[in-house]
Amino acid sequence: MGDKIETVAIKRTFCEHAYKLAVSSTKSMTGHFWGEPVGWRRHYGAAIRDQIAPPTAITNFPIRIADLDYIPNRARPMKIDCALSNSFGFGGTNGCLIFRSLEPQMNTDRHSSDS
Repeated sequence: MGDKIETVAIKRTFCEHAYKLAVSSTKSMTGHFWGEPVGWRRHYGAAIRDQIAPPTAITNFPIRIADLDYIPNRARPMKIDCALSNSFGFGGTNGCLIFRSLEPQMNTDRHSSDS
């Protein structure tokens, strides 16, 4: 049920752009961080730093639901500038964190100040 609801939420939020996103469900690989935000920062920071999208360990939900790019079973090297982490917690506690590489912004600022 959660996979279906999360997929619908991604599609409603990003509309057609959802089909251009790489989506990872990392809990099956890392387990719960049990409210420890540093663990999430470390995990997504490493994905951006290393330019490797973490895998979703699989995917046995119906294809009609799972029609996004879920990065099944194996990590994938790819360009990653931003990462969005949705956390759907116990008792309806929900939160999102957005991580972004500072490299592109730093490079842009440096070049614009030189001119």
